[in-house]
Amino acid sequence: MGYGPSGADSQDTAAICRNGHVVASVLSFHGPVGKFCERCGAEILVRCPACDHAIDVNSGSLAFGEKWPRPQFCRECSAAYPWTVAAMEAARELTGELDKLETEEQAQLAAAIPDLLADGPRTALAIARTKRLLAKAGTVATDSMRTVLVDVLSRVVERQVFGGP
Repeated sequence: MGYGPSGADSQDTAAICRNGHVVASVLSFHGPVGKFCERCGAEILVRCPACDHAIDVNSGSLAFGEKWPRPQFCRECSAAYPWTVAAMEAARELTGELDKLETEEQAQLAAAIPDLLADGPRTALAIARTKRLLAKAGTVATDSMRTVLVDVLSRVVERQVFGGP
């Protein structure tokens, strides 16, 4: 038995695996989905593991053909979803591998990562610090960090840190 629409709040519920692969952005359009991701084998979630609230889709603000942005935090309890936590942990671990940075700089970069993901008063500082430290760390480090964070950063932060359109 798979997951699927089953109540008033399921109409705008997403199905996303623990690794962040979007299985269905709106379950009412896609019907039931399996229990495990076909891409990676991870469990598929339709509810927040912390509070059991449905993973909401804010599809009403999208233009036709625009990609639905996967949420990083639960709208109900503010907990980071598993894919967000995994990206933050991987990025923090990666900072320890950047041997062109001093230990203190690695720690500064690791500390900036949560502020890149949550749009708040410290985001601008985190962007500036990350750009400076990644420039010092080199192209390979920048490319690796982009690979780890690209799916969890807002498009604005991604452009400011890594460049592009």
